[in-house]
Amino acid sequence: NTFSTPSAYYIQHWMYPGGEIGIDLTKDAEGQDLLKSRYIHKLYTTLKNSQDIMKLFLFLDLCAYKNITIDTLFIGYLAYARDDKREEGRPLGLRFLCNLLNKYNIPQIKVLDPHSDVSNGLLNKEMTPIKPKFILKENDVLVIPDLGAMKKAIKYGITQKSMVVCNKVRDPETGKLTDFKVIDSYIQSTADRFVILDDICDGGRTFFGVNNCLTNLKSYPVSLYITHGIFSGQGGVKKLLETFDTIETTDSFYDNKEPIDRLKVHAWTSWLE
Repeated sequence: NTFSTPSAYYIQHWMYPGGEIGIDLTKDAEGQDLLKSRYIHKLYTTLKNSQDIMKLFLFLDLCAYKNITIDTLFIGYLAYARDDKREEGRPLGLRFLCNLLNKYNIPQIKVLDPHSDVSNGLLNKEMTPIKPKFILKENDVLVIPDLGAMKKAIKYGITQKSMVVCNKVRDPETGKLTDFKVIDSYIQSTADRFVILDDICDGGRTFFGVNNCLTNLKSYPVSLYITHGIFSGQGGVKKLLETFDTIETTDSFYDNKEPIDRLKVHAWTSWLE
């Protein structure tokens, strides 16, 4: 979490024996200078888990107490972004998180490739999505894994001369994915690679299903371009690389510093420029 005032500052934190998160800006000179500030231009955070959320809100609460104004909040991975539909017996996690953000009345909130537009409707201030900046080559075939991803590609203006659009069926009770199919495709003779583009890869079931559909079209290498790489399936990203030729993601969620062949990790903050 980097904070500009106007120079960058990293907020240190620790965990109490009971598991609670703590921060204390008085422990070093830079933190004390930050407490004397009245204005923070940019606040960067990525909300991967409950600890990240607590770190953010502890800091926002401290800023509110010290009357420090925050101009823009940049969020890499937005926790609860997929918990955006009301279901019987379950809380709406995204609404809960956005209600907490609304309390601090931050003028601008910008989120890297949010899962849907629902968060925009739940925030008091208009949320600005940050477009993914993966670079596609001229002969790449853009593969859209489902209709939700198609809607987002249209919104971002992401197109290719060759494209394949797929879809699937998800059982709302079990989460099981079935009936993967290609619903539209146009592949030029110069095409030489499939690139599946989506916002989140969790266990990877969607992309394995889409890959099986592609084998019925052409025998091309298949790459996976994922903004937020959770890679929670058994074997993680290395298991995915047994199927996919290359994978690109950002460090908005994936933070493994070990270099892995055929995996490229972009710094998510580099996409803000």
